[in-house]
Amino acid sequence: MKITKHRAFTLAEVLITLGIIGIVAAMTLPTLISNYKAKVIANKLKKVQSTFVQALLNAENEYGPLDSWGLVSDTKESAEMLGKRIAPYLKLIDNCGTEVCESYTGEWHFLNGTQDKNIASFHKDIFYKLRLADGSELFIRPDGELQVGLLIDINGKMPPNIMGKDIFRLIGYSNGKVIPTEVGEDPKTQGWPYCNPKTGQGWACAAWVMYKENMDYLKCADKLELNGKTKCN
Repeated sequence: MKITKHRAFTLAEVLITLGIIGIVAAMTLPTLISNYKAKVIANKLKKVQSTFVQALLNAENEYGPLDSWGLVSDTKESAEMLGKRIAPYLKLIDNCGTEVCESYTGEWHFLNGTQDKNIASFHKDIFYKLRLADGSELFIRPDGELQVGLLIDINGKMPPNIMGKDIFRLIGYSNGKVIPTEVGEDPKTQGWPYCNPKTGQGWACAAWVMYKENMDYLKCADKLELNGKTKCN
């Protein structure tokens, strides 16, 4: 009877192969994880946007157009008006109002590490504080006579509490229009410099995350363009 011999892998060959696989995994996993997290954040922001649009429309149906509410920038009275009119149309697990609630995010920073002393803490009474069922925190703030500023902390009190990393800003207008900050009517051209970690405060990062579905501006902002290159690699 003829016996066929099959060559097996040696221990050294197996170890070398495993080593190569490990190196490749170490090189690609961080990027894959980063991309996944960015898409999760993008989807959460889009969901909050959609939810807030409907809530604002319902509030306007009851109280009239937003631009007729008589808002005054950065005042407790206007913050309470906004919150009390919009909150009933949101699915919430907590409503802190304009009070100081330690369970909510307090101090926060801009993307470039700076702060604005007037808004550097969400504990200030110019913010109406709400928590959604998914754990996101909403900070509603009167931003001029005709619009509402909506700051979203996607992971609540957990760090880093930095604009453009876990805090993002949308703006609401009359007729239920809610868009990312600094994009105006055209999300492709305006506000991009505000999302450079070296020089920007992070106001425009919501637009980048929602439209590009990545956060590569944290790694190579100088190489990216809203109308051109949108990823580091």
